[in-house]
Amino acid sequence: MKPIQIALAPTRSRPLNMFLGVVLALVSVLFFCALSTYHTADPSWNTATDPVGPSAGAVANWVGPFGAFFSDLLLQSIGFTAFLLPLWIGGTAWAWMRSRPGTSPVLRVAGTIMALLFVPSLFAMLPWHWRWAHAVPVEGV
Repeated sequence: MKPIQIALAPTRSRPLNMFLGVVLALVSVLFFCALSTYHTADPSWNTATDPVGPSAGAVANWVGPFGAFFSDLLLQSIGFTAFLLPLWIGGTAWAWMRSRPGTSPVLRVAGTIMALLFVPSLFAMLPWHWRWAHAVPVEGV
């Protein structure tokens, strides 16, 4: 378990920890913006757009084509649970900025994997069927 603990723990250098924490926080905000500005007409893995039409190359996602592909992939696969990923990345960023190691990395990874597997199932068992942007089921596909 030593390599996992070293990879997930902050270093001894406080400025490096602060830099990495800020980078993780920015990545978290970027992922949140990509997910929250998902649009069904954006080009993605399962949406084709007209390359010569009046809106050729126009992407409604704030992050651009990468955000359109990324948000479509996450929302189609794990549904509304995808919004937990920026929260987890933001929590890790906060711990790195404070230069404080978290608790057991094995438990954190196991909890994250179990949440990504079982929270969409919980959404699927609800008696009503919500859709994100009137297209994607909140439990994913």
